[in-house]
Amino acid sequence: ILANVGEIVEVTFHEYPDAQKAVLLLFFEATRRANSPEPHAIDVAAIRWASADELDPAQFPPADVGVVARVRERLKQMMKSTRVTDYRHT
Repeated sequence: ILANVGEIVEVTFHEYPDAQKAVLLLFFEATRRANSPEPHAIDVAAIRWASADELDPAQFPPADVGVVARVRERLKQMMKSTRVTDYRHT
């Protein structure tokens, strides 16, 4: 997809002792550009757009839980500040 990439939202380091590995994840704020094609899964099982209410941290790997909670709250704040008023002509 075509996207505008902004600031780092969060940096997470997580160890998976059972797998004897660790990951360093950098999460960036990004917005999809207007004429961008729809994203599709490449090295993951699936992807989809989700609302703030659909982002349940319990459904994500341990390394992602903190940022998912933060993104969820950020989306809720964005929705509050961009409410659309319904104008009807009679």
